[in-house]
Amino acid sequence: MRDITFLVGDTKLHAHRLVLSTASEVFKKMLLGPFREGAQREVRIRDPHVTAPVFHDFLRYLYTRTIDLTPQNCFSLHSLADQYHVPLLRQASSAYLQTCISPSTA
Repeated sequence: MRDITFLVGDTKLHAHRLVLSTASEVFKKMLLGPFREGAQREVRIRDPHVTAPVFHDFLRYLYTRTIDLTPQNCFSLHSLADQYHVPLLRQASSAYLQTCISPSTA
């Protein structure tokens, strides 16, 4: 049973605390520890750069360890990976960002 809901704008995205806590030490402390999010069933994502589709991609990565990085989602996913301490996603998004940067795009 999904036991946590993330509110991203007007969109609700449902997840399992245990899955998130296994994938991220930050989620573990936030959702299973004494923080207010641990007692709440809903958590609002307030970062204006994180859209519902990007947060959905982030959650999907935490469940499946697969991601489809694009120029549109890569920077936000990198930021989420950094914020929630998901090192493999951070590495993948860093590598992808490096392939997107060239003298012509700088």
